Amino acid sequence: MHETEGAGGTGPTSRTGPASGTGPTSRTGPTSRTEPSEAGWTSAVAAPASETAAPTSRTEPPPARPGSSRGRWRRERILDAAFHVFARLGYRDAAMDEIARQADTSKGGVYFHFPTKEAIFLELMETTADRLVAKVERAVAEEADPVAQADAALRVVLGTFAGHRSMAHLLLIDAPGAGRPFRREIDRLHERFAGLIARYLDDAVGAGLIPPLDTRVAGAAWFGALHEIVVRWLLADHPGRLEDAYPTLRAFLLRSVGVPDERIAALPPR
Repeated sequence: MHETEGAGGTGPTSRTGPASGTGPTSRTGPTSRTEPSEAGWTSAVAAPASETAAPTSRTEPPPARPGSSRGRWRRERILDAAFHVFARLGYRDAAMDEIARQADTSKGGVYFHFPTKEAIFLELMETTADRLVAKVERAVAEEADPVAQADAALRVVLGTFAGHRSMAHLLLIDAPGAGRPFRREIDRLHERFAGLIARYLDDAVGAGLIPPLDTRVAGAAWFGALHEIVVRWLLADHPGRLEDAYPTLRAFLLRSVGVPDERIAALPPR
């Protein structure tokens, strides 16, 4: 897929979602949307959304090769600008002209680093997934108990999406409808997180904390349940707090792999 000057790529212009909470109600969504100010892409999985805002105009250093420090700086700036443009307009309606304007550079400067709009979006997806995995692993490293580790992985993913609605929308709503390359990337994201959960469940089986089970299937089921809860929240006309779903989701998923109720009750409230 190649970017046409001044035009958007391919992606959904409407969607079906619930009216509120998690109850399904069909509706047709707008072709653009306005999200609350959230963290820039460079900190989208690291800082609370309320602490940062969209990038503002600033002086740019002179042109540099992509591999140089200035080249990396400009590349990050383009990605940060693209994150906000995609979040505001959706993938279909985002144009390279608008990304260049948001990044305070020329369209040629954007093309110097990224040959297509698709390439920008794919890099945003890949790198955001890397950062989210790293955040999960940091939280898990603080827990010694394998059951608590699985719980920490669930908590961090849900909490990150709750704090960064635009990022979650890009990854889970815009990307799957934007074309086959994005669908493949989303599939890899699912496999990656399901594999993480399976690994923690394997440790719990090895420690005798839960009965033997097919942890690969369980990991896929856990991430599928998490994905469904988040997507319903994203598509709701009047969403509540995503974090409010966590206690019920945690109890349900831990029971599903054989964790006793008394052990679930002993986990710290989050």
